[in-house]
Amino acid sequence: MRGRSRKASLEALASYVRPSMPGLPKYARLRDTLVNAIHAGHWKPGEKLPTETELTRYTPYSLGTVQRAYRSLVEEGVVRRSQGSGTFVEEGRRPIDAPFHLQFAGDDGRFLPLYPKIVSRTKARGEGPWSAFLGHGAEVMRIDRRISVGDEFDAYTRLYFDARAVPAAASMPFEQLDKVHWKRLLSEELRAPVTTVRQTIRLDLFPRAVIRVLGLRAGTRALVLESAGTSARGEPVYFNESFIPPGARRLDVSSR
Repeated sequence: MRGRSRKASLEALASYVRPSMPGLPKYARLRDTLVNAIHAGHWKPGEKLPTETELTRYTPYSLGTVQRAYRSLVEEGVVRRSQGSGTFVEEGRRPIDAPFHLQFAGDDGRFLPLYPKIVSRTKARGEGPWSAFLGHGAEVMRIDRRISVGDEFDAYTRLYFDARAVPAAASMPFEQLDKVHWKRLLSEELRAPVTTVRQTIRLDLFPRAVIRVLGLRAGTRALVLESAGTSARGEPVYFNESFIPPGARRLDVSSR
């Protein structure tokens, strides 16, 4: 009986498959289906997910595809893996507090929650709109984040700031970065609240590095939202790039 109910649970995954972007890799399609099932309550926080072997047996995906999908979910903080015990839906996963970009309207009129996962913290290289905005003498630090938008799709952001002006953000332990309210931290460090955010939009190709992280097809076009935050004194506080895949959700770009 237990085996039959387990099989029925796995076969029910078909109801959580949604139309995906053309060219999306198989592991990303499976990842999206699992996220949809978790979001719908098919598996609840703390509940154990099927084993890799079970997913391979009852879905059309290979073992390698299943393993890669699970790795992606672990990296995003959706699930956790315990050696010898299995894979479990993560508990206590919290959205960004008071997000100030990537505000997509949901079906109920409220903004979709944003779940961040820090990818890297590096010194920015080369020149770009961030260097012109922050000043060519700035020691620019870049925070890369993968953002799950309502568990429906992923966006990617790059936040730039002057590490000399905001040392706490530059030296904070990496594992704490996911919990940071960046606008508040930068404002407090600079003692200059962000009062103006100028936003511009352009169309471009997803950078190769972002393509690899999001599992997109090479050549996928992105809506790039550039946001430049300044203080009441006109001082630059941060520059943010958001790379957004094609989709039907409406993005609110009203003044902040």
